[in-house]
Amino acid sequence: MNIGFEITGFEMTSGLETGHGTEGRWAFEWARLLASRGHNCDLMVGGAFSPGQYAFPPNINIVSDIKDREYDVFFICGNIKPWHGSVRTKLSISLIYSDPGKNELEKDLFSKPNHIMGAQTERMKKFCVQESSPFYNKTYNMPTPIAEKMSPGRFNNDYYLLPQKYQPHEEYLHALVYFLRKYKLKLGVLNDYWIKPMVGPRMVGDKTVLSIFEELGVDYFNTMPKIEADRILYRSKMIFSSGAQGGLYPIEAVIAGVLPFPTDSTQFYFEKADDILYPEFHKKNGSSDSELAAKSICEVWEQPYQDRDFYNKALNLYRESISYHLYDNAYNIFLDIVKGYL
Repeated sequence: MNIGFEITGFEMTSGLETGHGTEGRWAFEWARLLASRGHNCDLMVGGAFSPGQYAFPPNINIVSDIKDREYDVFFICGNIKPWHGSVRTKLSISLIYSDPGKNELEKDLFSKPNHIMGAQTERMKKFCVQESSPFYNKTYNMPTPIAEKMSPGRFNNDYYLLPQKYQPHEEYLHALVYFLRKYKLKLGVLNDYWIKPMVGPRMVGDKTVLSIFEELGVDYFNTMPKIEADRILYRSKMIFSSGAQGGLYPIEAVIAGVLPFPTDSTQFYFEKADDILYPEFHKKNGSSDSELAAKSICEVWEQPYQDRDFYNKALNLYRESISYHLYDNAYNIFLDIVKGYL
């Protein structure tokens, strides 16, 4: 197939390894997977680009315009633009990350027979599009391809990670600080350019988070290619992902063999598993006193932190609901979706 990707809103400084959030990763990882399966993939960029030290894989082409091109499938990972409706393609797939059809441009394009919406996770599909939506039957799970297979569990690691640029909920931020202090854990922070100004000024007790992190000797990492960020993830035993409803990192961590601390984020993505693993979870995080809630939450966290068998059980339960992110499964989903249009 000839497949196009509209990524004009995303920089590319390290080829497909360029660090991006949910939307950029959805496009880059689908391009990586589809190119590896022999499809010709055009990535339409909006300006300068560079592979850096990471060469583009075979079947990846960088283009600046698509006016004279025809596609079997065209991926759109950013905001809908007027010219999207005139792309010569048998099928367009838009990444959906909010309630669709909020404006006339979206309504017009989403109503076209050959334009469907894809959600990067099954949970986001249900979260974004209600059954009452006129586009409910045009929305599919188009899971971001993450890995060839699940990695072994990493219980023996002794590193912990605050990976994403989301605002942690108050009680979980207090719990993180309490847990770090109690067990003297080594924490790494990705996206320091965001964490320092946004989370750093928040107060835990009478100190700012930034000052507490300085006391604890937290490692800070700046923006880096995904392959390098993954190496930090692989060093970790657990991640802290409160507030990350919509971000892929909890799912990426589980596939990498790294268990998330149970938080609002794991309740969002792994609710059934959390209800089995942590039946008292809701009771313990319901206090209006953040300090009191933090200690109760940490009682729950201690079990996966200390018990290898429980850690592996939790990892396996989480994995049961996200296996569609593995390459073969994601590719088969893609083929099933597009076969009705080609």
